[in-house]
Amino acid sequence: MRIASFAAALASVATLTGCIVPELDNYPADKSKGSGTTVVGEDTIATGGGDTSGTASNCTPGTYYGSVVLDGTGASDAFNSECTVSGSVTVMPSATSAEIDKLQRVQWINGSLVLNVPPLAASLTLAYLQTVSGVISIENSGSLQQLNLSGLVQTGSISIQNNGSLVLLQAPAIANPIQSITVTGNTALQALDLTGYMVSGIINISNNSQLTRISMTNLSSVSQFFINNNPLLQQVLVPAAGLTVASQWSVCHNPNIEANWLAAFKAAHPTGGAICN
Repeated sequence: MRIASFAAALASVATLTGCIVPELDNYPADKSKGSGTTVVGEDTIATGGGDTSGTASNCTPGTYYGSVVLDGTGASDAFNSECTVSGSVTVMPSATSAEIDKLQRVQWINGSLVLNVPPLAASLTLAYLQTVSGVISIENSGSLQQLNLSGLVQTGSISIQNNGSLVLLQAPAIANPIQSITVTGNTALQALDLTGYMVSGIINISNNSQLTRISMTNLSSVSQFFINNNPLLQQVLVPAAGLTVASQWSVCHNPNIEANWLAAFKAAHPTGGAICN
């Protein structure tokens, strides 16, 4: 069936954030399907098979041993959408829509996930992906505008850096401790929808020129906390008084941030950092 609910979910988030979600470009044509174009995130995904946790997916039961490189050259032809990948997964700009379809079925990646997606891909949904043990890294991701990791509950770290088109990132179901979250140098990013009860290392959300909203409503503790140089940032849906910061923090050069949140955060964290808006 087609994931029709994704479009509705994006519309809802766009309403909440106050940002206009741009019209999606089509993913490059997969001629093997004979129907012109498909859109990454709205490709056909059947249900059943390989599901052991209540999340429907048509992944192949079992484990693919090794790392997967999706680059259009057939380097990972042996990968058959196994439910678990024992190594890492890397998506290169030359990946085909058939390879992306294989990725969209996976539930567990025991290594890292590196996304340098094809230059014409506007939207990517990995609805069945539940765990990435290593880093989720999105850097220089071509024309990717929207990334939806709606089923993700656990990952080691998240790194979103230097993306010129990424507007919206959703990973609202993360409920396990994360080592670090780095979101820097993204010139189009407008909204972050992340959550996590603990971040053992660093949160660094800085130098994102269009960012207006951060949502980490369940965050309770972090080692270091930095939100700097986001000129349009207004909403910070992070507990101001209930957040424990173990060591350093700074909230600087965010001139439009909500004054009430800023005052509450400063009152709860009188030492260890700086507020310099």
